[in-house]
Amino acid sequence: MIKQIISLHSFRGWFFTFGLFFAAIILLPVLNIFVSEDSLLHVPNYMFPLLGKYLCYAIVALAVDL
Repeated sequence: MIKQIISLHSFRGWFFTFGLFFAAIILLPVLNIFVSEDSLLHVPNYMFPLLGKYLCYAIVALAVDL
């Protein structure tokens, strides 16, 4: 099953997807902690639970084959 899923996409596509994922994991907390609240690049505190909620909805959607 995993080999079929991996064979559907190229290595370059998977690399790009995981690169964006790991960049978000690194950048979001950094932009929250080290950027002042007056800056446009500041990520507010409420954004983390909101993104977690959307991630949970995505996992449920995958679980019920939507």
